[in-house]
Amino acid sequence: MIAAGERLPKLQGDYLTKRKATLPDDARGKTAMLAFGFSYDSRFAVAAWVKAWDKKHKDDPKFTFYEIPMIGGLARLGAPFIDSGMRKGTPKELHENVITVYGGVDPWKKRFGVQNENEAYIVIINPGGRVQSMAHGLAPPASF
Repeated sequence: MIAAGERLPKLQGDYLTKRKATLPDDARGKTAMLAFGFSYDSRFAVAAWVKAWDKKHKDDPKFTFYEIPMIGGLARLGAPFIDSGMRKGTPKELHENVITVYGGVDPWKKRFGVQNENEAYIVIINPGGRVQSMAHGLAPPASF
């Protein structure tokens, strides 16, 4: 399990722009919300958390967010179709906020103690890449 104060373990994937992504390095210097999704249906929960974060921090350049679909199993075989669909459904200006990760899903599920794959799993990291807080749910609490 990941705990507050720990450095986020290295996570690699691809932005929708097809550029390689590495966290926490790519978020260096900013407070970032990482919204992980572990199922197709989790996209609704991820979107709710991102919307709440963006509403609160949109105009502050010290904050950013990343949507991180975690895709394992046989779904990895559909990577080109999955990525194409996400590019079409995501505004172009947000393509550098979506990091698709294919494979290596189980260790991340363990790190978060995933019990419901339809929830979003949220990690807030500080500008140095250390975990500030974690949460999960179908929608953020009103106080978020």
